[in-house]
Amino acid sequence: MRAFQVSRQAESPLNEKIKAINGYETGDLLYVLRAFEAEPENYEPEVIQAVSKRLHEKGIMLLY
Repeated sequence: MRAFQVSRQAESPLNEKIKAINGYETGDLLYVLRAFEAEPENYEPEVIQAVSKRLHEKGIMLLY
């Protein structure tokens, strides 16, 4: 559900999606990344950047 809320399919504007991401815990952020890897066309690049930034703030570095 958390991943859907920030996907392109959700009707929320981009700025609301990014605000929601700022409230996500680590598990939710990782879940969004897993959903992105499965279906990258469903997520805006700005959303994934916000997820990556939030994980970095928590001390988690992503290697791609």
